[in-house]
Amino acid sequence: MTIEKPLSEVQLPPIGDPRIRFYLDHQQAIHTWAQLREDANQALHDLLLDLVDVLANDASSLPDGDDIEVRADTDDLRKPRIVIARRRWIDRGKATAAIVIEWGRHVIDEHGEATLFVGVRAGERGRRNQAVSTELSRLGPRMRSDLGGPPWQREDDSFPVWRWVLPEGTGIDEVAWMGQIRDAAWRCWEVASDHIDRIIRDET
Repeated sequence: MTIEKPLSEVQLPPIGDPRIRFYLDHQQAIHTWAQLREDANQALHDLLLDLVDVLANDASSLPDGDDIEVRADTDDLRKPRIVIARRRWIDRGKATAAIVIEWGRHVIDEHGEATLFVGVRAGERGRRNQAVSTELSRLGPRMRSDLGGPPWQREDDSFPVWRWVLPEGTGIDEVAWMGQIRDAAWRCWEVASDHIDRIIRDET
């Protein structure tokens, strides 16, 4: 078939959804910017590891600061964490229980959501002291009540008390976020550390 005269303009309605319109008009720039997520995640991961020094300095100012260890645990790269524990809670390099700041392999996931939480971690799966874990779970409601808002939650034996700590607003002010994380960790320490200390002393 040979077309001998120019075709008329296609008579189809344009896509009217403004969100889709924006994407179609800017899709190359959107994909270019989206590729920066990996770099941003690495920068946030590094900043969280830098927070260890800030927390260690905080710990040194506490009355029992010499007995508090703050360290990064990146053995499992899927779930890096910062561990805050009394030295006597640590057995063969791992804390029987601790206050932790934990995030995902990607601090910001593919949906653009933060994946960081603070809580009481009851040891390591596979080598957990079940008596300590059970007692911490029993005290979970009391600790959550003492912690107050934002709401703290119970997940399972690993985390009898925990909560998400998310950036405020639509963007990420990383310095302000680190401040939120720091405050949540020390608030958790203030409420939970004496319970942890007593339980570990009684059960080990």
